[in-house]
Amino acid sequence: MAPETEENTGRRSFLKTINILIGGTLAAVAAIPGIGYLLHPLRKDSIAFKNQESRLGPIRSFKVGTPKKVTISAGRRDTWLTTPAVTVGSVWVIRTQEEPAEFTVLSTVCPHLGCPISHREKGFVCPCHNSTFSTQGERIEANGKSRPSPRDMDSIPHRIEDGMLLCSYKRFRTGATQKIAMES
Repeated sequence: MAPETEENTGRRSFLKTINILIGGTLAAVAAIPGIGYLLHPLRKDSIAFKNQESRLGPIRSFKVGTPKKVTISAGRRDTWLTTPAVTVGSVWVIRTQEEPAEFTVLSTVCPHLGCPISHREKGFVCPCHNSTFSTQGERIEANGKSRPSPRDMDSIPHRIEDGMLLCSYKRFRTGATQKIAMES
């Protein structure tokens, strides 16, 4: 073993510094993907359904005047996970005319408290507070016993393409007198 000299001490100190710099640089490079993974939600929307059109079915599958409940599925991105088909809601589809085919598409979510709206013989009803709606989704005033919905059922934008009924499903703010679309 060489005797401890000023030259040996300086060399060791230099080598120690070089090792710390090289090791720190390698650790920083290795950490970059992990840091990117953790910061990913800050750079992207954490939940997104993006305005996808959903297929409700072929127009021939809907009978005039008979409401049909259809479940809406859409792709979902949730921070790090992408799922191709997640149930995002449902709609009531009412075919109002045979030829040319015309439809009314209504949200199944009550505009008052967000409860699921059911179909009854003469229209629709919300089981949470007995608000009633016509077969076209128009609010029917109650006889003072129930708390009526602040607005009509929410209509959903829809169109027909190649014999298929499509809609752009949206959620709307509950409890408001105006129909206000919520970000999804």
